[in-house]
Amino acid sequence: SSGEVVGFILVFRDVTKARRAQEELLQSNKRLSDTLSSISDAFFNLDHEWRYTFVNKRAAQVAGMKSEDMLGKVIWDLFPEITRTQFYSGFHRAVEQHVTVHFEAPLADGRSWFEIHAYPHEAGLSVYFQNVTRRRRAREGLRQLAAIVESSDDAIFSQTLDGRIVSWNRGAERLFGYSPEEVQNKTIADLMPIEEARDVSDILEKLRRGESIDHYETATIRSDGNRIFISITISPLRDELGQITGASAIARDITGRKT
Repeated sequence: SSGEVVGFILVFRDVTKARRAQEELLQSNKRLSDTLSSISDAFFNLDHEWRYTFVNKRAAQVAGMKSEDMLGKVIWDLFPEITRTQFYSGFHRAVEQHVTVHFEAPLADGRSWFEIHAYPHEAGLSVYFQNVTRRRRAREGLRQLAAIVESSDDAIFSQTLDGRIVSWNRGAERLFGYSPEEVQNKTIADLMPIEEARDVSDILEKLRRGESIDHYETATIRSDGNRIFISITISPLRDELGQITGASAIARDITGRKT
């Protein structure tokens, strides 16, 4: 009743699990950070104010800066030139609509192209990107090659290893008289007289072994029933692993030489 302190009560709480969970979370975050720092493709994270909160080594290299010099800086202040590009509109769309955005865009110099994946989340925006300049150049090269093949005067077509025709240019259409649609379910043997078609199996076997057939002369039947003579060169086609997947053929009319 005098108000004197006569003792005290100690309350203990076991926080071992909480501390372990916190330690595990810290370790997990560190592992994630180490992983993102070491990957060969570029990755960075932005907060809701568009400030860099994480930049891995590859992303800093692409930017031409050090990671530590980018952290805390607003992306649009560091790189004002990209405010007029798809980077700006794409990142804003991801954040405003809360959707994952995927696009390809060049850097300001126009020489390097990158494939971008932007992922919005509660803390801001994560961006993963990789250089696809070589892939785009290869694609452009293929488009140019396709244009050359399509405009060639020679008949150029491709076929599977069982002889089924899968591509057919305008030169082939003029030479054989069939449209691409008309040869979709045909094999090269279907376009040859019976006595000549017997050689096709031998030709296909050579192609499977990786051999080419150069300037093979044979007869063929046009869609109008006329018999003509052609000189044909056939080469095996290989995939990225080097496996033979089909054959390409270039044919030329030599009827005038045979008559």
